Amino acid sequence: CLVLDSATGETLAEWQLPERPEVGHPNWGYLGVYEDVLLAGGAPLHLQAEKDDVSPLPNNRFGVGSKYLFALDRITGKELWAREAVHEFRHNCLVAGGGKVFCLDGLSAQRRELLKRRGRLSDAPAAVLALDVRTGAERWRATDGVFGTWLSYSAEADVLLEAGSKFSDRAA
Repeated sequence: CLVLDSATGETLAEWQLPERPEVGHPNWGYLGVYEDVLLAGGAPLHLQAEKDDVSPLPNNRFGVGSKYLFALDRITGKELWAREAVHEFRHNCLVAGGGKVFCLDGLSAQRRELLKRRGRLSDAPAAVLALDVRTGAERWRATDGVFGTWLSYSAEADVLLEAGSKFSDRAA
């Protein structure tokens, strides 16, 4: 992640995500800002289909979700907290508001079915999580009826919306 001077375009700093034993410095998969917190998905997951096998590729350069969610101080780049997904943190399902980061740790129905057929699916249910934006502490978790490929938050109504949509960058 390059930190640029907005007036000149000069590179002021270059940040890497904090190392993790399995992947070293994770590739960036998602980037968002909430107040003074930089939210980052790290180690994007990709499913590679071979003839008779499907393997999750961690730390790919591209993916619809990431293995890790990081919160960094957006001025210094210092890690505030990190969390590892059970499945993956879907990039279109990361949103912040009201002092919380909302995220979906799960797979699309198509990806779940593909991994299930290959015996590579975790038994853990998908979950929508509300995490404290500054500490990463879990405020609440919902596992019943999690289905979405998109999250949105209204600060005015203090409502989190889980939905699906038919855009080309989202699962059906």
